[in-house]
Amino acid sequence: MILRTSLVFVTVAMTACSAAEDRPTSHMRQTLPVNAEPSPTTQNADTLAEDIRAGEKLYASRCGACHSVDANRIGPMHRGVYGRVAGSVAEYNYSDALIQSGVVWNEQSLDQWLANPQDFIPGQKMGYRLSKEYDHRAIIAFLKTLTPTDATP
Repeated sequence: MILRTSLVFVTVAMTACSAAEDRPTSHMRQTLPVNAEPSPTTQNADTLAEDIRAGEKLYASRCGACHSVDANRIGPMHRGVYGRVAGSVAEYNYSDALIQSGVVWNEQSLDQWLANPQDFIPGQKMGYRLSKEYDHRAIIAFLKTLTPTDATP
């Protein structure tokens, strides 16, 4: 997990460096307004990196009691959850409601799930929900970094 987080930071740093290459050199300096805002690309990369870091911490504190990234526990493992069909992790005993839902986990479905799993898929087994929208966004950003491996079912 540390390696994956480090990879995100390297990607953000490379994005920032490539943005710096587009700036004029000292002999071509342009005057920028005193209150110039960062470029949307840099700002979005910074926000995403912050969301991922916060999401990793929130995942550990809010989800970690029942879920693991790489092992089924009380809840199913989460590596590769983004883009996966709900109820499809091998060797996990899902509710019939979740298996039959046909849901594919993406930003919208994960957001609805985290807000209120029972309203989203009545009859499923998860009873925990998150009330803060920022927590949803951050956890989803973290879950998106958990790409499947060859060993992921």
